[in-house]
Amino acid sequence: MYVRVVQLRDMGARRRPRDVHADEGVYGRLNVCIVANHPVMQLYKWGPPNIQSPDILFPLFQPTITSFSELGMIVRGLQHASMSKDAAAPTCLQEWSILFERDAPTVGGAGQRLK
Repeated sequence: MYVRVVQLRDMGARRRPRDVHADEGVYGRLNVCIVANHPVMQLYKWGPPNIQSPDILFPLFQPTITSFSELGMIVRGLQHASMSKDAAAPTCLQEWSILFERDAPTVGGAGQRLK
């Protein structure tokens, strides 16, 4: 699913509304999977689903949908503060505002933003 994601928190603290509204967000392919019996939400560059690309944002662990409409949803979860492989890396509360995009770029346009 092609989406636009805006992160609503910075290191656990809610961002100011004007900062959120000014943020263009990140476009990509949304994926949800189960890892070791825990749900994980990831955002990848747009492209063929059978080709794994690097995460655009740090993955969201234990995602919970807090709001849902025909235009998008807000998801709350835990996010590592860094992409460190260290299991003890700090995590913080994060919320993603996810907007469903009608027009996905062609697969040949992988990784390119519409706007």
